[in-house]
Amino acid sequence: MDKCDFSMRIDELKRLAENNQYKEAYKVLEMMEISKVKNLKDLYVVIDVMIENERYDEAKELLVAINSRMKSRRVLHQLIDVTIKLREIDTAQKYMREFQKLSPQDPYNDVFLYQLSVMLGDSYDKQIEILERLKQNEYMEKWAYELAKTYYNAGREKDSIQECKDLILWFGDGLYVEKAKELKQLLMGEKME
Repeated sequence: MDKCDFSMRIDELKRLAENNQYKEAYKVLEMMEISKVKNLKDLYVVIDVMIENERYDEAKELLVAINSRMKSRRVLHQLIDVTIKLREIDTAQKYMREFQKLSPQDPYNDVFLYQLSVMLGDSYDKQIEILERLKQNEYMEKWAYELAKTYYNAGREKDSIQECKDLILWFGDGLYVEKAKELKQLLMGEKME
């Protein structure tokens, strides 16, 4: 593949990824020699396409190579995410320690702790403790809904209903707001709209 053809494929890959057309982007990626991708921004696009297509081993390989040359929040964040998806608990914990040193105040420290807690089968109380701390530091729609579900799973229906109300009030609309409305209706015995 000549330089012009390679450049065109990179541009096509970026365009497809920007439009969330990850399946099509992966087809383009399969026709490329990834080892020729040298630009870091382009490598991030390649990694995103791999992750969106659940090619976690391939993404991890590239991320490990990048991480060995430079430590960054983004690379460590993705390494933790990928190793959690691969269920590599020890490896995920190793990268989490690096991430915490680099960015101790980042709310994703609690997100990753929660995900590992779920994988390890920790008690609902421990999971709730992590999610409540996350809520205090940064209120995020997805994790607020996860807190509401975890309250429900722990048998704390009143807390689950209140969390659903808070989420609905705070965010107004969106995927997790709709899920919170459904959970609240289920718990309160209301008719579905």
